[in-house]
Amino acid sequence: MSGFNAPHCGSLRASDDGREVELFGWVARRRDHGGVTFLDVRDAAEVEVISEAKTPPFEIVDDVEADEALRLKYRYLDIRRPKMAQTLELRHRVVQAIHRYMDGHEFMEVETPMLLKGTPEGSRDFIVPSRLHPGEFFALPQSPQQLKQLLMVAGIGRYYQIARCLRDEDLRADRVVEITQLDVEMSFCTEEDVFALIEGLWAKVWKDVLGIEIPTPFPRLDMQESMLRYGTDKPDLRYELEIADVSDVLRETGATVLRGALDAGGVVRCLAVPGGKDMSRRELDELALLAKGAGAKGLAWIPGPLDRHLAEGELTAIRSASGATADDLVLLVADRRRKAETVMGLLRREIARRRKLIRQGEWKFLWVYPMYLFEEDDLGHLTYGHHPFTSPWPEDMHLLADRPYDVRARAYDCVMNGVEISGGSIRIHDRGQDTDNIRDVVAFPKTQSHQDLMLGAPSPVSPEQLEELHIRVVPPSKPS
Repeated sequence: MSGFNAPHCGSLRASDDGREVELFGWVARRRDHGGVTFLDVRDAAEVEVISEAKTPPFEIVDDVEADEALRLKYRYLDIRRPKMAQTLELRHRVVQAIHRYMDGHEFMEVETPMLLKGTPEGSRDFIVPSRLHPGEFFALPQSPQQLKQLLMVAGIGRYYQIARCLRDEDLRADRVVEITQLDVEMSFCTEEDVFALIEGLWAKVWKDVLGIEIPTPFPRLDMQESMLRYGTDKPDLRYELEIADVSDVLRETGATVLRGALDAGGVVRCLAVPGGKDMSRRELDELALLAKGAGAKGLAWIPGPLDRHLAEGELTAIRSASGATADDLVLLVADRRRKAETVMGLLRREIARRRKLIRQGEWKFLWVYPMYLFEEDDLGHLTYGHHPFTSPWPEDMHLLADRPYDVRARAYDCVMNGVEISGGSIRIHDRGQDTDNIRDVVAFPKTQSHQDLMLGAPSPVSPEQLEELHIRVVPPSKPS
């Protein structure tokens, strides 16, 4: 019997009990129990020994004790771990479900070029020099934004693509320089059309891939309320902690640290920590350090040193607004509105993690809509919150000149368990990938320093190549 026709590991059933079979596969793991040896066999057509294997750099098991750099250097071995192989198979099944769904809704898949002209999309471009046009460069696509809109002009009313996009930006656990996204464009549509399409898409993916029914339509929360109640535009609804505003009840407070922020036009936000009254001083100091690291001037709590500066009525009002019980601790942050929201959102997530409040196994979807048109960059300057082409909310046009940060946008994000998995505006729609560490679902990812440790890239090129491309490498100047 040839390996092609022989049964694979996963094809044997209870009905084969008692039969003698010739099984084809490869030995993933060998366990010797003294007199009895167990072989864990995985599928393959046949095995030919080319050479004896050297001792691998790490054990090929799910609970591998090896740092990420070593795993990335030997990624072809890392992928042999069952968990990694299953993750890549899951990703494949998700993509196939997307193709079936989009085709069923009469969308046309169109492939767009990889060599483009650079555009200001919020991140730095990767550039590619042209040999035939000295001194001129292509840019690798951050997204097919312009091209898909031109396809609408060309009469392709429903376009989609599983697009490869590249952005030269600093990396995080949920961000890599090379991303794959579902890119969608529709002509003559409204936000409601997009919501219905994407809700149906995720419902199909969860049903086909995980066998889980998710309820639709998804709930909606405008960004202002999301920031007030959860301190983020990506709220995780698997736990109930909610932030409250107590600015009004503290306008005349004798607590100078709170009064000063309010007199400067700021706000006071609070959050009840369930059972937090027994938190140690060390835990509170860690939370205060976390808040300061996010830009807060400080962190206060009751019961605590702040109590003696607050009237009894103010203490009662704070506990009432936050929903605190006698066993709870209430955290307070006083600052500019955006800063107070961000800091409290960070504290909310940290408390949920520490107190194990997150209900695992739940899938909580929602739309955050509408969103803000503008936000502050790291230098405190005005910048667009979504992208430069987002339309303002029609009713907010009069706020553009004097109160730009209050202007809402016709933009929306689909959030699942605190992760943005879709986002767009009335003109575009892009999907991200939900993961704790995105490198775990990419077959051959880069490190946070933009290196491919397996291939040894990037690497120097020969002087002849540089001369051909009319490039001269200038070493960076040393800091004085």
